[in-house]
Amino acid sequence: MKSYYTIGMAGHIDHGKTTLTRALTNIDTDRLKEEKERKISIEPGFALLYEDENLHVSLIDVPGHERFIRQMIAGVASVDAICLVVAADEGVMPQTKEHVDILSLLGVDKGLIVFTKCDRVEEELLELAKEDVQEALQGTPFADAPSVFVDSLSGKGVDACREAMFALLADVPARTQTVGAFRMAIDQSFSMKGQGTIVRGTILEGTLAPQDTVFLLPQHERVKVRQLQVHGKSVERVFAGQRAAVNVPNVTKEATSRGHVLVEEDLDTSTILDVELTLLPNLQHPVKQRMPVTLHIGTHEQRGTLVFFDRNGWEEGQDAGICYAQLRLDGAVVAKRNDRFIIRRPSPVETIGGGFVIDPYGGRYRFGDETVSMLKTKAKGTPNERLLEQAEHRHTFSKKELVEATGVTEKEWEVAVTDGVLVSLGNDLYASDLTVRRAREFVLDWLLHFHEAHPLLQGADYAEFIQTTTRQFNVELAKAITISLQQEDKLRKEGAIVSLQTFIPHVPKQWEKRVAHVVQAIKSEGWNTSPWSQHLATQSIPAALQLELQSFLQERELLFLADDVVVHHDVVTKSIQLLQEQTGPTFTLQDAKSVLQISRKYLVPFLEKLDSLGYTARKDGERTWKEEVNL
Repeated sequence: MKSYYTIGMAGHIDHGKTTLTRALTNIDTDRLKEEKERKISIEPGFALLYEDENLHVSLIDVPGHERFIRQMIAGVASVDAICLVVAADEGVMPQTKEHVDILSLLGVDKGLIVFTKCDRVEEELLELAKEDVQEALQGTPFADAPSVFVDSLSGKGVDACREAMFALLADVPARTQTVGAFRMAIDQSFSMKGQGTIVRGTILEGTLAPQDTVFLLPQHERVKVRQLQVHGKSVERVFAGQRAAVNVPNVTKEATSRGHVLVEEDLDTSTILDVELTLLPNLQHPVKQRMPVTLHIGTHEQRGTLVFFDRNGWEEGQDAGICYAQLRLDGAVVAKRNDRFIIRRPSPVETIGGGFVIDPYGGRYRFGDETVSMLKTKAKGTPNERLLEQAEHRHTFSKKELVEATGVTEKEWEVAVTDGVLVSLGNDLYASDLTVRRAREFVLDWLLHFHEAHPLLQGADYAEFIQTTTRQFNVELAKAITISLQQEDKLRKEGAIVSLQTFIPHVPKQWEKRVAHVVQAIKSEGWNTSPWSQHLATQSIPAALQLELQSFLQERELLFLADDVVVHHDVVTKSIQLLQEQTGPTFTLQDAKSVLQISRKYLVPFLEKLDSLGYTARKDGERTWKEEVNL
């Protein structure tokens, strides 16, 4: 498979980066009128260094002036290696050091030192220049970087420089071209007559082809790709590592700008980033808790606030080092786990540090060791540990949501599911195994306690059950666990009632005899029953039990005709049979009184109960039997 690489050309202003790029590629990367007039690079420039059937190498020439550091950061945000350009007649200068700091913080660790303008320096002084640079690079990833000497105008050493670049790339792993959804950070946007809007950038992940549909972030606008070009040539597909121009005609130029991102799958934007931050040594000014900063991530620039959890800042003389912090931003950014970033002080302007995103969707945490430990686990933990840490905060989640937050690979995700660390709840809904076990235990324990407190009831009201469960877990998990327990025959749901599968409603043992006496007394009284409340009082049934007892007995032995009027089912059944035998298909109130010989106190509510149960229908003073009565 073809390998795609991008090499950045960095260094101090006027050290010959653009001239060297032109000597290597025959392309002038200073394309703007202002750049040509002022003879300095203002925006990153791009050129194709080499291409064959196996290899594609692009160059990014970034500005060297201190005023254009933001453009420099945008340019090198996606490079695989760097050419640090140093003029042999000047040596290490301020932006040489700052560019090295920025590249180190961005994780670029493969570099080539190119000494330019060598024809201006006597031969014996070149070695002194080399020693000077090597000394300045001690403690950086480029301390042992190889070096070459060139003179871009005469062409001396240019071929050797090109060969050294190829040798450098031999140690740089090629990007995985087809794994992951397409993502490209935009660094240029313009319109072309007859074509519409064109955006350019380096592809960070995945592939793209004409007619594909992508999303423009942060505005979440769906756009269709018409054409693709790589260094001016139309292509049918672009891959991770390539620099590409993407024609998106249904978007206006004004709607796109540097810092926007094209993605295959719509991503949530973020305003709170959990980060591992490395503060640079030898800062000129203190770094304070909650100080304003400027974040540079991808090609995007955003103001925000720096929040520490283990310190109140950094003073000169202190060991800055690595810390776990948070960036709370004034506007939304597009970020994924492991994305590298730089932060700078807005005023006085200074590069403070940089690092990588631990979690692009950070929360609000307390100051202290507990938060630092949590963030460290997020940053350094195994894939399963990171997945679990994020899963515990979310109860349930989609695969996309957790993969974005943790940065795990497809294989790592599959391993977590196979190992049972994560549990599928169906419909792209997942939870950690620990959360599922906690939820199951909570549901079963809650129902058990409910049955113990209310043994007379069939079960709990389902709405109340879900509401109670969602105080501990979200509603999706509550419903998923309920369905799962039903399928395992551990839980029963009938209509609006939920109960344990093994539960059978019953009278509490200590009240069994007294309730039996109540039922027997009502049965023996026939239609001339004493009030329900009187029966309960006779047996000293407590008030707390009375309402549930009424519901329980009505399901089994008694029929409640009114609040305090109750008869036994056997009495009712015999009365219905007698009424059906002696009245025919229809009957009146007087017919019923004549047959049953009971007072209106009982007869009227009895007949109304038959109506409400659907056994009879009343019309114009007559009742008609509707169906067979089955009490």
